[in-house]
This record gives sequence, C-alpha cells and structure tokens, in this order.
Amino acid sequence: MFGRYKKVLMDIMYSIISYALPTVMLQMVAQPFIAARLTGAQNDLFLTLLSAVRLGVNVFISVLANLRLLEKKNCQEEPRQEKNINFMFCIACTLCLLLAGTLTVVYCDELSWSGLALVLLVAALISFHDYYAICFRVSINYRKVMIDNALIVVGYGVGLLWFLAIPRWEVVFISGYLFGSVYVLISSDMWKKGLDSKVPGRLYGSYAALSASSALTNSITYCDKLLMYPMLESGSVSSYNAAAVVSKIISIVTVPLRNVLLSYVVNRKKLVLPRKQLMMLLALVLGGSLIVYGGGYGVSHLLCSLLYPMYYGVAKLYIPIIMLSIVFESLASLGKVLLMPFAKASLQTIISAVKLGTYVLMIILLELVFPLDLLGFCLASLLANTAMMLCVFGNLLKHIELTNHR
Repeated sequence: MFGRYKKVLMDIMYSIISYALPTVMLQMVAQPFIAARLTGAQNDLFLTLLSAVRLGVNVFISVLANLRLLEKKNCQEEPRQEKNINFMFCIACTLCLLLAGTLTVVYCDELSWSGLALVLLVAALISFHDYYAICFRVSINYRKVMIDNALIVVGYGVGLLWFLAIPRWEVVFISGYLFGSVYVLISSDMWKKGLDSKVPGRLYGSYAALSASSALTNSITYCDKLLMYPMLESGSVSSYNAAAVVSKIISIVTVPLRNVLLSYVVNRKKLVLPRKQLMMLLALVLGGSLIVYGGGYGVSHLLCSLLYPMYYGVAKLYIPIIMLSIVFESLASLGKVLLMPFAKASLQTIISAVKLGTYVLMIILLELVFPLDLLGFCLASLLANTAMMLCVFGNLLKHIELTNHR
C-alpha cells in the first residue's frame, strides 16, 4: 500500500519543504527584519508595492505556468507548442511589468527613476523564475524544486546583508530571485526552445480565461493592501500583515499540496470516489479545518507578538476573523485545483467573480456606508472567502462520480 503511494508522498514532502524554505525565511526573518528598520508609513509602502508585484506575477505569470503544465502532453507531442508558450511568456512578462510599474508610480509620492527600475527588476526576476521553474513540476521532479527554493533562501540572506548597506527592500528580492533564476537557467531547457508568434487561438482563449479567474481571485488577496494604503491611516497595512502572519504558515502545506495535486490529477479524465471514501474525506476535511483553526489561532498570537511587537496591540484584535478567512480560502483553493481538469475554464472565472463581487459589496457596505476601518476589510475578506468556498464545493460535488465499491 505504502509502496504504491510512495512517490506521491515523497513529492508532497519535497514540495512542502520547498515551499516552506523561502516562505519561512521571508515571513519569519526578512519581512520582520525590514519592518523593524522602516517607519510605519515606509513599511506600509513596502508591503503595498510588493503586493503590486505579486499581483502582476500571479495574474499573468503563474497562470501561464499552470497552462504550460496542463499542456504537458501537447508540448511533448508538438515541439512548436513550446515555442508558442515561450512567446506568450514574453507578452505575459510585459503585462506584468506594466502593471507593477503603473501601480508603483501611482502609490509613490516621490519616485525616482532608480526606484522604479528596482521595482521593475524585482518583477522581471520573479516572472522569469516563476514561469521557467515550472519545468521541475512538468517532469515531476520535486527534489529540484527543493534545491531551487533553498537557493532563493540563500539569496534572501545575502540580500538582507545588502539591505544593511543599501536600505532598499528591493535588494532583498533581487538577490533572492537572482540565485533562483541562475539555477533555473542551468536546469531548464524550456527557454532554449525559441519563440513562435503563431499561437493557436485555443491557447490564448485558455490563458485569457485562467488569467481572468486569477485576476478576480488575486485582486482580493493583494488588492486589500492596495486599497488599505490610501483609505486607512498609517500603520494599518502593517497591522493587517502582522495579524495575517500565520496565513503563510498554513500555505506551507496547502500550496505545495495544491501543486502536487495538479501535477497528478491533470492526467485523470474523471474523479471517481466510493461513497464511504467521500464521507471519510469530508470528515477528515472538517476535523482538519478545526485543528488548523485552533492551532493557527494560538500560533498567530505567538508569532505576531514576537515578530511584530510594534503592531501586535492592534493586530491581535483581528486575528480570529483573519484566521477563519484563511481556513476557508485554503479549502476553496484546494477545491479549485481539483476542478481545473474536469470543469470548463470559465467556471474558474465564475467562482472568482462570486468572491470578488461579495468582497466589493462588503467593502462598500462596511467601509463607505458603515465605516469600520480595518475591521471592515477583515469581515469583507471573510465573507468573500466563505462565498467562494461554498461555490467551489457545490460545483466539485457535480464532477465527482460516486460508486458503491470500496
């Protein structure tokens, strides 16, 4: 029994370690290190600009990487398709840089050309790395994923030393992703395959649908900070980030699990489960969610007080709401991955639209009609993730074929 699932379990372990390395380094070391040396307003701007970069990468680059994974078989059978997707990467990278650059100009009152260039360099390095590192998931080689992320951690460490000499947050990320990108350059041959601008309309259509879905989903994940920065008082973005510090700890498990699930489920034609197994799975999900919430609540207070003592007094008030929102979002994200190969791409967009629509409605109600400040943003996020979770699992049940066999 164990031998049958040994490779899958090893891949999950490698994936968890791989994701944990840079996440722990960034959340537990780098960001608190930077926050301790910046004013509240400066740290708010740092978190806002980083969100702008991450938004661009997730909407335009990560989506293309997942599309390349979904097109694994076609790229193996038709080499030209690799060139097509390489050409699409050039377009995606350009769009990512335009978005990150535009938002940087909007949010910075005093912006120099060198400051803008640094932000764009961060966006370019993350884009290159995050797309071409998909080669390790295409070949299902999670050991190389682990090596790649370990090198990013080393780069972060070098970047923090660089930050002491040049107090610009960008140098930490430039150093980190430079290390990772060099390894990807050496290990991957996808970038060597060349370009072909004659991209089939089918690929553009799939990419557009997935990008729209990602834009709708990530607009809440990252735009909360983009909205908080101009709407709330100084320090609010930092307090919110401090309260949500455990979200990255939870993502250490959910994101790698999601990546491995997609790598394996992409080859399946349908989801078939025995009824008893489905009931056991639902019980496991419920029990696991309760454990995660309880453990996460305690860990949130501990980490927030240790890593962000200057923001803990305000942040601790919002931890219970943010923690519940994180659990719901994690469950919905795992469900969306299972839906990807079986449902129409447009369903991903619809689910994300439900989440965004709920969020916007709640922001209007809780910030403009009944101004609750930071509490309003927390409640809006919770209700939006609740709506998305219900929508995901409602649709997922439609694509599960139940049997009476064990």
